[in-house]
Amino acid sequence: MRAPLGIIVAAFAVAYGSNLAASTGPSHDWQRYREPSSGASINIPRDLFPFDLGPSLFGIGHLYSSADKSAFIAVYSVPTPTDKRNPVADLVRNMELRNGAVVTYRRASKRFFVASGFDGNSIFYDRCNFGGSSEKCVHIEYPKKDIRSWDKIVTRISLSLHG
Repeated sequence: MRAPLGIIVAAFAVAYGSNLAASTGPSHDWQRYREPSSGASINIPRDLFPFDLGPSLFGIGHLYSSADKSAFIAVYSVPTPTDKRNPVADLVRNMELRNGAVVTYRRASKRFFVASGFDGNSIFYDRCNFGGSSEKCVHIEYPKKDIRSWDKIVTRISLSLHG
């Protein structure tokens, strides 16, 4: 006796559902961007950030935005502090002074630091990799209402940061 198709589909969905969901999501036009003056490089979904806004507002780098200007990404480098300040504390202090931003996550290791949180209706994510005379960084902002759809995108961008 053959199992009904509904049972087979349900069993398949339970066994492979998470992988299927991840693979059927929208694909993006991922391109490698390299900041010529600092060597910082990152994978950027250019379909999400098609507009070149010129120099980054932070350090030496570049800024891109979404078509509707609701999301931004900056790839940049800043000099490594010589006075051994705590970069996470500096970032957190600066973010909390700006528009009442609140840092909800922070992590630091010997190789990098990450801080993220919200500022009004936007989520921000900052990562800087340590090494050499400069820190290679990425700053991403996107609408708070779209947090779930950005999670995997931000992770992929963050893990691609090199320089």
